[in-house]
Amino acid sequence: FFFSSRRRHTRCSGVSWARRCVQETGFIECKKKKKQKSQDEDRRPSFVPKELWCNACQAISREALKVLRHRTSEVDIAEALNRICFQNMAVYEFPPPDMTRGCDAFIAGWDEELESALVRRKNNEDFENDFCYKQTKACEGADFSKVSKNDNYVNVNGKQVPVGPDGAIKMDEL
Repeated sequence: FFFSSRRRHTRCSGVSWARRCVQETGFIECKKKKKQKSQDEDRRPSFVPKELWCNACQAISREALKVLRHRTSEVDIAEALNRICFQNMAVYEFPPPDMTRGCDAFIAGWDEELESALVRRKNNEDFENDFCYKQTKACEGADFSKVSKNDNYVNVNGKQVPVGPDGAIKMDEL
């Protein structure tokens, strides 16, 4: 058995060179204990607060069901989800730019499961609760008491600028 003089990087830090060699041969397995994270925490980016993550899930569910109605074909669902983050996000708790960012992040983490859930849904009434609270647990631990409702204004360069019903910023107000 030949050991090279070069040290190789392994997943285990702070381990002596001899022990690394033994680990690389498979005689010892090094595992760090990780804090068990929920499925949602693994997919939620650190820049997206829990409340925005939950509200994005709710918005995606509601907007998708508005577009899809009773349809459950994969093609219809894929088309609806392809443009879902560009729907009217001004009616939700966060300003449209934040909602779009949360929506994009949520879709990136849950797109396959979302499509699958929309295909196999039995009715539209229970979908949001089933998907956002039970399946993804996106709304678990979200505290909306500390989130002020979007009052259809956003701050642009320190000024309050109204957001139209379509989510567009009224540029003439700048």
